[in-house]
Amino acid sequence: MKIFLSWSGDLSRHMAECFRRFLPLVLQYTEPFISSHDIASGENWNNAINGELNDAEIGILFVTSENINSNWLNFEAGALFSWKNKDEQQSKVIPVMADSEDITSVLSGSPLKQFQGTKSLSEDNVKSIFDSINKQAGSNSLADATFQSTFDQWWPKIN
Repeated sequence: MKIFLSWSGDLSRHMAECFRRFLPLVLQYTEPFISSHDIASGENWNNAINGELNDAEIGILFVTSENINSNWLNFEAGALFSWKNKDEQQSKVIPVMADSEDITSVLSGSPLKQFQGTKSLSEDNVKSIFDSINKQAGSNSLADATFQSTFDQWWPKIN
């Protein structure tokens, strides 16, 4: 399952990089993509990003108070949602908000407000995101007990 990790700025990139490392450890069938690591030198970055946006089944956007109005973040959210849904394929866009207690009010003026997300990177919230991904995986999904055990094993190492 391809997952597009969208970021803009240092904190957002750091969060995306953590998810890139952690996702395949818990959900082995996932293939996370992050532009800062997964585009080779000399590759046409625009084509690479567009291809990954088109192929992704899930997009996770790492939102901070600094990047809430980022053109790229909002473009990627729109592409993830509209490119898939026009073909009647279901894709999810999950905003993960961090670094501001008042991010909810900041988000209220953004197009990202239409997507159900999470307000923090607490263990419960991260587990909820991973569980949502696992449930969308269909025949590749882990059984609930296996998912719980695997998540619990890796959480202390990433936290």
